[in-house]
Amino acid sequence: VTFNTGDSTVSGHPFRFSPKVNGTHGTTDYSVDFDGNDRLIIPASSDLSMTTTDFTFEAWVYPTNYGEIVGAFNENPNYKGWLFSLDFDSSNGKMAAFISGGGSYTTQKSNSVVPTGQWSHVVLTKSGTTYTFFLNGLKDGSFTSSISIQDSTQNVNIGADTNTTPGRYLTGKISNLRITKGQVVYTDSFKPSTEPLTTTSQGATA
Repeated sequence: VTFNTGDSTVSGHPFRFSPKVNGTHGTTDYSVDFDGNDRLIIPASSDLSMTTTDFTFEAWVYPTNYGEIVGAFNENPNYKGWLFSLDFDSSNGKMAAFISGGGSYTTQKSNSVVPTGQWSHVVLTKSGTTYTFFLNGLKDGSFTSSISIQDSTQNVNIGADTNTTPGRYLTGKISNLRITKGQVVYTDSFKPSTEPLTTTSQGATA
């Protein structure tokens, strides 16, 4: 999705860019400001089917009211697909991972709450059967699961859950959301980048 440097409209809904400083847009630093009733949608694609592959989800988030970050799952039981969230199952702002193979599913949470009213860098990685959360570059819990994630065949939602009946909207800002499929970008503590991410930054393979 390409935006200009002013306020933009997606599917009839306004999305405000957050200025870098003093009301002036920076040349490279932007975020999308979600008002708690909107979402961005990426059309369903096998490119975003996670199945058995390793992956890294990451974003800078500035929540004022907790909600979903990014996910693609079927809203009908057993909810096959995946979700990376800040409030799933009343977790009070902890990072949460939901994975479903269709016949079985699990929701797991980070150790720490992601604070409201400030920027935080959040990460979920999958390496084999091990999933790890990172908060601002520090490991913040992990879990193992042998569930093979089934392709939901649904659109990918940013800032809300499900597809035909969205809910759990995030209020706040998201910047530099990146999904790296087939690679665990972070395996140990790291310093989150304050520069715009690219397909190859932080050692990612394009």
